[in-house]
Amino acid sequence: MSDLIDKAKEKIEAISLEVVTMEEKDIPVMGKILNLLCDMERDAEKIGRSDFSSVIAGLKIYLEKAVLGETDNFEPFEQGLNHLSAIHRCICNDEAYTDNLSDILNELGFKQTDSGEERKESRNDQTEIESNTETERTQEDESYAQSDDKKEIEGDINPPAQDLSAEDREILSDFVMESLESLETVEVSLMDLEQDPGNLDSINAIFRSFHTIKGVSAFLNLDRINRSNGYRYYP
Repeated sequence: MSDLIDKAKEKIEAISLEVVTMEEKDIPVMGKILNLLCDMERDAEKIGRSDFSSVIAGLKIYLEKAVLGETDNFEPFEQGLNHLSAIHRCICNDEAYTDNLSDILNELGFKQTDSGEERKESRNDQTEIESNTETERTQEDESYAQSDDKKEIEGDINPPAQDLSAEDREILSDFVMESLESLETVEVSLMDLEQDPGNLDSINAIFRSFHTIKGVSAFLNLDRINRSNGYRYYP
């Protein structure tokens, strides 16, 4: 349990640093923060503090709105992060968190369940959905790997035609440009590794680049790109 609490502290500090140094509408950084929140959300379930889990869920919801351009006000996110840090200190001291979280959770867009039973049912439903989704993804990936038809592959990669707003096109364009830059970083780092296989900076640069692509592609519902980054990144 203490290891989970320590890991949560490291992630909170990492998120705080990213928020302080983040430029406006920096989608790759938002993707990195989202991945940290997702990791922390899983650990929070094991820690067993509902207030901690609720704030994390609220921060994820609000961050998704920011990525989609639905808000450019990061003040609620920062306030929620302050609450999360304070709750973590209470966890370390085995204390209850006495501040009222209703206002900040509402501002973040998190809807609280009315009872513990509903939360239990929600978690069970989510577990079943994730299990079914993982099975479907495995089957789809196996089918995709076995296909040698170039046209079929191209058809899978290219999304169906749809009307996109100018804002959506701009977001996708930014994602493509940032991803190309990340892949350039990967290429350079791989060449560095050929000369020095033990260079941890190069290894971390490679993982950070794919980590960013994975996080942002999840935001944009680019499922095939997201699944192609099938690894776990440990900062």
